[in-house]
Amino acid sequence: LAVADYQAALAEVDSKLGQQDAAIQHLKRAILLKPSDTEFRLDLAQILQKKGNDQEALRVLQITHPNPELVDAWHFSRGFSLFRLGSFVLAGNEFKQVVQKPQFRASASFFLGNIAYTQDQFNEAEPYLATAVELGNVEGNKAYNAYTYDYGLVLFKLGKFAEADRQFRDSIAQFDKDPLPWMFLGRCEEALGNYSEAI
Repeated sequence: LAVADYQAALAEVDSKLGQQDAAIQHLKRAILLKPSDTEFRLDLAQILQKKGNDQEALRVLQITHPNPELVDAWHFSRGFSLFRLGSFVLAGNEFKQVVQKPQFRASASFFLGNIAYTQDQFNEAEPYLATAVELGNVEGNKAYNAYTYDYGLVLFKLGKFAEADRQFRDSIAQFDKDPLPWMFLGRCEEALGNYSEAI
């Protein structure tokens, strides 16, 4: 046990230093020494996700009963990798486990809204994304411009052009280098009859 904890401690140091590959190797050693430790597994999965290795992250998270205090993060992490792999139904099942939990409500709502959007279920997507935008406007949330943009897309699809217009403007206010919010803002203004503004 002490050796496993030592490997996990080394992994934490490497991760903070940005040496993700070394952190992965230490955590894999820790898991070999203590396979049932779900905290080691969650830490490893999250580093693998940062590197875009979602298939391996899901393999690491295959244990069905993590420690009770890790259950919510476990569901969210599984949902995140499943979403990125295009397994939307399975991802949705994971996010629904945590969408009412305060820590994950904004981000889980964002993903559930996107899952509904990919299935052309715009009416179902709207309240999820409205919740994500309402709760996600906090300092340090680097994805907030995506929240507002995606909410704007759903509102646009529903023909709610004035509301969509506001979301695209909010997205641009967060990050103005993405051309897509500008394009849809122009299309909203066109739909509202504001042709000069649209141009």
